[in-house]
Amino acid sequence: MMKNWIKKIIYAVDSSEKTNFFLAAFQVIAGVAGFLSNQYKDKDFPYFNKDYLFYAFIFFQAIVFFFFVMMIGISGKYRAIKLRLRRNSGYLFDKISGIRNVALRVDTLKIILNGVEDYKKLYECGVEVGKSFYDDFDNANKLADKNYDATEKIKKWLEYDSSSGMGKFELSSTGPLQLQIKISNPFTEDCHGTRKNIRCQFLHGYLDGFLTRLYGKETKVKCEHLTNPEACKIEI
Repeated sequence: MMKNWIKKIIYAVDSSEKTNFFLAAFQVIAGVAGFLSNQYKDKDFPYFNKDYLFYAFIFFQAIVFFFFVMMIGISGKYRAIKLRLRRNSGYLFDKISGIRNVALRVDTLKIILNGVEDYKKLYECGVEVGKSFYDDFDNANKLADKNYDATEKIKKWLEYDSSSGMGKFELSSTGPLQLQIKISNPFTEDCHGTRKNIRCQFLHGYLDGFLTRLYGKETKVKCEHLTNPEACKIEI
């Protein structure tokens, strides 16, 4: 429980658009307080203790320092993907796994997937993508000497894909014969439970391909649309 609580705080701080604003504000306040503290160190004020300026400098500077220490020493443990770009070669890769990546607009992917216009072929394509990714994913773990069991691999996989922009993947429940995964904001968009979304076939195939490699036998997922909030509940 404590670990999950810490992860949620780190995720919130690391992803908030307000973080940089507050860091800049704290840095300015610390700078001004430090300057005034040094400027008026030999002067006394009748209704103000100049030591407060020094304390303010230490306090706000400590917050900024702690943030950067946390990002360097802590947040890296909870980041599934650390993308690095080699500008001289145009090579974008994940520093943790070594897997090469490419950043595409969601609309670009939707145009590509919609262009297939064949549910079966799109599903089969997703299966091959899932199998291929599992091989890279598993190889990266072996190179890092990580011997995860099946459930741990699924958790790491979902953390990875949740960090890649594919959507938010959560393992909602586990059982001896069944797993449930909740996907919020999938890059393929929701089916809304009423209309068929051809892109969902690719996502279902991707899940089946990865899990088939993981379990060593053919796996099929079933998708149920959830509302309030909208999400896809995947049963394995």
